[in-house]
Amino acid sequence: MDNNQFHFTEELVVQNAEGTGNRRPDIVCFVNGLPLVVVEAKRPDSNKEGKSTNVEAISQHIRNQKQDEIPHLYAYSQLLLAINGHEGLYATCGTQDKFWAKWKEEQIPEAEFVRLKNHKLSDEELNALFNHRPAKDKTDYQSLLAAGDLTVTDQDRLIVSLLRPERLLDMTRLFTLFDKKAGKIVARYQQVFGIKALIERINTFDDTGAREGGVIWHTTGSGKSFTMVFLSKALIWLEELAQCRVIIVTDRVDLEDQLSRTFASGGVLTDRDKKMQWQRLESV
Repeated sequence: MDNNQFHFTEELVVQNAEGTGNRRPDIVCFVNGLPLVVVEAKRPDSNKEGKSTNVEAISQHIRNQKQDEIPHLYAYSQLLLAINGHEGLYATCGTQDKFWAKWKEEQIPEAEFVRLKNHKLSDEELNALFNHRPAKDKTDYQSLLAAGDLTVTDQDRLIVSLLRPERLLDMTRLFTLFDKKAGKIVARYQQVFGIKALIERINTFDDTGAREGGVIWHTTGSGKSFTMVFLSKALIWLEELAQCRVIIVTDRVDLEDQLSRTFASGGVLTDRDKKMQWQRLESV
């Protein structure tokens, strides 16, 4: 963690692929100089009744990834955020608008969100944030703080949960994968915390050296195949778990085929490994 550098900037000017104009993503977060997060921020009040302004933020993300726009910025991005002051949604590159999701935090207590939202900034920090802005912006901000504690919103929870340095690196390393068919995929919060619980359980032994078992329950179409791929990826990446073995038991052949294709497509198995593994199972 200490070997990484974290920066962000507002209104980053990025020339489009054809050199005919620029786009300005609202916020870009850099890790070691790589733009790993792109944020589009909108006003909370919408001109379209019943529609969140986050719809516009998502639309801009999707537009900016087109080949004649600024896809070269998104080539490095792992997380995309759409925020509007009250709400927040996240996705990754290539995610369709219907798959953008909310985040529900299970490890950070609400009191921590409140503390961070109302943390008093030093004069140096205030100057860094407001010296390049109209003086009214700083006055308005100070008036908000003087009125009492600020209310934590879903936008705040999303930003704090996903953009803490350790969580961002976790999401990049363990919970983002490239699928040959679906493209880049980022885990939902249920998958993240389910896999974290699995890793903790695998690393916990009783006095006899045994582990407890457990169940993660999925509904149909909720991403259980990708949960398996994310878990396998975590086992490979985490040095203390690299020698683990995964045995998948299914109750029908078509599910075996589906899972083997998902593992191979997600890069956990090569096609050759997939064939060898399933041949061994069939011969048992």
